[in-house]
Amino acid sequence: MIVLPGQPVSDNSDKIKHRESVYERSDKLISSTIGKLSKSEDSIRVESAHKNAQPLPEIDSEVLATVVRLNSKQATLQLDVIDGVPCTNNSQDSSFQAILRSQDVRQTDKDRVKMYNCVRPGDIVRASVISLGDAKNYYLSTAKNELGVVFATSEYGNPMIPISWESMKDIQTDTIEQRKCAKPTPL
Repeated sequence: MIVLPGQPVSDNSDKIKHRESVYERSDKLISSTIGKLSKSEDSIRVESAHKNAQPLPEIDSEVLATVVRLNSKQATLQLDVIDGVPCTNNSQDSSFQAILRSQDVRQTDKDRVKMYNCVRPGDIVRASVISLGDAKNYYLSTAKNELGVVFATSEYGNPMIPISWESMKDIQTDTIEQRKCAKPTPL
């Protein structure tokens, strides 16, 4: 049985010794959260429905996102991981979308950023949420050294490795492409 906050879950509070996510009012036990009710003779518990809920991005959340679209002023990304928790609901209509604007790519020379030289569709980017944005998009930044592209494939479809903060090399053809690379973080 699913219960809502404020809903009575038991009339006899005296016999219940073990209680979880409930409180007592006028000899009744009341649910303090939304969730599934489980009862026994001496215990009552409401298991929160939010326990395995989808994480929500907040300001300063660190995310991993995939670049979906790109134009000269911004990149559109789909959030895959929020603060280390995978997004489980990544169907096209219910996924979190975010925007990486050219002025938020790096800390210096913001006016000379060319988006195609920083990220490309299919790249996986580590970024920080800087604004909750509007109803459709969050706004991201890669302006810190540890933020930027963490995985990319070359135009030939081969994996690439970073060779500097602004370029990556195709491991099979040795072709170099420009990206705003994330500084590797220690394990």
